Amino acid sequence: MKITRFWIVIEATKFSTLADICFQVDIEDLEKQFKGGLKAENVAGMWLDQSPAEEKALLLIHRAKINNK
Repeated sequence: MKITRFWIVIEATKFSTLADICFQVDIEDLEKQFKGGLKAENVAGMWLDQSPAEEKALLLIHRAKINNK
């Protein structure tokens, strides 16, 4: 199985939307994200499938709003 695209979830703030923190990339897109300032410590996870990535992202958004971060 060759993996060509995957889903990235980054840490949320209370202002984050799903599209802000959950997105599909290929390796070149991911490289651009890191060159643009994304740090490894801000990546909450990587998934092959959209559904679990979105579940994690929504949980992070909920937590950020509760914690007012």
